[in-house]
Amino acid sequence: MSGSSLVAVDVSSVPASLTGVGRYAVGFLGEAVKSAPDAGVELLAIAKRGDEQRFGRLCPGLRVAGEVPAPRPARIAFERLAMARTVERHGAALYHGIHYTLPGGLRIKTVATIHDMTFLEHPEWHQRSKVVFFRRMIAASAARADGLVFPSRSALEAFRRHFDTKARTVVISHGVAPARFVAPEGAGDDDIIAPLGVRRPYFLFCGTLEPRKNLERLLDAFLSLETSEVELVIAGLVGWKDSGLRPKLERLEASGRGRLVGFVGDLQLGALYRRAVATVYPSLEEGFGLPGLEAMSQGSLLITSAHSAMAEYAGEDCLLVDPHDVSSIAAALAEAIEGGGSLAAKAEAGRSRAAAMTWRASAQGHLELYRSILGL
Repeated sequence: MSGSSLVAVDVSSVPASLTGVGRYAVGFLGEAVKSAPDAGVELLAIAKRGDEQRFGRLCPGLRVAGEVPAPRPARIAFERLAMARTVERHGAALYHGIHYTLPGGLRIKTVATIHDMTFLEHPEWHQRSKVVFFRRMIAASAARADGLVFPSRSALEAFRRHFDTKARTVVISHGVAPARFVAPEGAGDDDIIAPLGVRRPYFLFCGTLEPRKNLERLLDAFLSLETSEVELVIAGLVGWKDSGLRPKLERLEASGRGRLVGFVGDLQLGALYRRAVATVYPSLEEGFGLPGLEAMSQGSLLITSAHSAMAEYAGEDCLLVDPHDVSSIAAALAEAIEGGGSLAAKAEAGRSRAAAMTWRASAQGHLELYRSILGL
C-alpha cells in the first residue's frame, strides 16, 4: 500500500486451538486491519507455512505470509537465524513479536508483547526448557525493543520488578467479541450443550489444565460443599504437570459431581457461560485471564482471584476470593448457589463492563503505539 508503513506481526506461535495468545492475535489483528489504512499502516502477518488460509479466514483482509516452519525447534531456529532477513525482504518498517520474543539482527523498529512474568517468578509452573528460553528472551526484549505491550497493569508492575527498559511501555487490555458466542437462530443453549452430557445447575471452569490455574484448590473447595445438586464442569485443554491433579479429577467424575468436557468450540462455550451458576477462575497468576472477561460478556457471574489481572477488569462486578485459601473459594461458591438479586445485579453489571472492552479498542491501542514509534 503506497505511502503506508509496513508492520510485520509474528503470529507463528499461534497454535491450532485458539487460546491465550491465539485469541489475542486474532482479536486485535482482525480489528486493526480494518483501520490500519487510516492510520498510515499496512499489516503483514508472518505465519507458519500452511497457516495462510486459516489466518485469512480468521482475519479477513489481513495480508499473510507463510514463512515459518511449523515444528517448534525449527520455528525457534528460524526466528533466530532467518526472521530478520525475512521481514526486511518484505519491506517492513516495524516488527511486532506477540509472544515475548524478538529475533536477533533486526535493523528496524521493534515491539514485543510481554504477557506475564511467571517464567521468572514461578518457574515451577513451566517446563524447564521454556523457563531458560523465555527468561533469556524477555531480558533481550527489555533491552532491545522500542515498545513493549502489557495486557494489564499487573503484568507491567511484575515486569518492573525485574527489568529497567528504555522502551515505551503501554498497557493495552485484551478485548472480547460477544458475537463469537451467539447461537444460530432457533438453537437453545440447553440443546447446544446437551451433547456434552452437562446437567444443570453447574459451576464452570474454563482454561488450560495447568498448575497456575489453581484447579486443585478449586476441586477441594467444590467437594467441600454439602450440596450435591450442583456439578462442576471443566472445559479446556490438558496442559502439563497434572499428576497431582489427575486423581482429584478422577474422583470428581467418579462421584458424579463433575465432568471434563475438554476443549469446546465457541457456540458450546457461550452456552456454557450463559447457563452456569457462575464461572470460577481462581487462577494464581495471569497476565490478563481472558476466560473471565468472556464469561462476563455472556452475563455469567464471575468468581475470581483478588489482587489479580482479572480483578483489574472485573472491579466490583464479581466475587473475589483468596486463591490460596480453599475456604475462601468455597464460601464464594456457596454464596453463588444461594443466589439473590445482588448477585444477578453483579452479573448484569459485569456484562455491561465487558461490553466496553473490545478488540477494536485493543487494536486502536496497538496502532497508536506503532504510529508513535514510527513517527507517523
